[in-house]
This record gives sequence, C-alpha cells and structure tokens, in this order.
Amino acid sequence: MTGINPDNKCGVPESLLARIWKGQWVQKGALPTSDGRMVRVRSPGIENKDSGPDFLGAIVILDDEILQGDVELHVKSSDWRAHGHHLDRHFNGVILHVVLWDDAKKPAQLENGESAPTLPLHDFLNGSMDELSLRAMTLVSPCRGVGSHHGEARIGEILDWCGEERFYLKSAFLRWG
Repeated sequence: MTGINPDNKCGVPESLLARIWKGQWVQKGALPTSDGRMVRVRSPGIENKDSGPDFLGAIVILDDEILQGDVELHVKSSDWRAHGHHLDRHFNGVILHVVLWDDAKKPAQLENGESAPTLPLHDFLNGSMDELSLRAMTLVSPCRGVGSHHGEARIGEILDWCGEERFYLKSAFLRWG
C-alpha cells in the first residue's frame, strides 16, 4: 500500500473509490465492518450519476442477512456528517457506508434514526493505491497514449490484468446470478 494519509483530503479522489467499489477490487470473501459484522457483496449496485447515494440497488449479506439498498462512498467516514447526509432523507435507503478510512469510528446515522454500517476498504484492496489508480485510468482510456507511457512488457501486463478482471466479473455474475 502507498502511504496516503487519511487526513490528506486531496490524496485520493472519490471517483477512484467508486471505481474500486464498482469493480470490486478488494479481497474476495467476507470483509469486516467497523462494528465487527461481516459483509459479502453480491452486487455493488448501479452507479448513480445524479444526486443521492453513489450506488443504487446494491445487494449485500451482512452477517447472515441479505440486504438490498443503496451504498454511499467517502474517502473518510467523517465525510458522511460533513456532507450532511445524516440530515437528508434521500440517504435513508443506504445499507452500507463504504470508505477507505474509518476516522469517525461509528456507523453512519440516517435521517430516520436508523444507521448503516461502515465498511473501511483500505486494508483489503487488491493492490496499492498507485496500482488501482493506473487500473482505473486504463479502463477510462485504455489506448490513449499507451505506447508512449508504457513498454511492451507493461502493456502485456495490463492486457493480462484486463482479461483476468473480465473473467472474475463474468464468473461473479454467473455465481450470484
């Protein structure tokens, strides 16, 4: 992992976290929430390009309970309150608050009095932040400038990774239907 400090507000863009969540670039299997429950992701949901939660219609298994609802992403968990989501009824459908770092150390409070567990991902990423940034960049513009920035070996690595990523996504889709 790179040594990005969770206090560095500019260190990691939320768009990278969205790509990590969408692609499930995390360790396989159940991951621990901040309060000790275990989460398995069946579907990360559909990315929301409008206002409201970042992903809609996600399906997760929290301990042994299947939950379907929205997912909100933040680099730091304290951003939940800083962005005023605890006062916004549009976030009452959030079932999981996904963050890189849990600096608040408490579940995300919803406007309706309920709460959503926080899932910190930093320690469970499939690669360093630099590697994940490169991966995200190649997915946005896979061919632009590749020849001038990477040698043949690196291009081969990227193509191998893309093939593996496609395989894992397809197998996850078949596994979870």
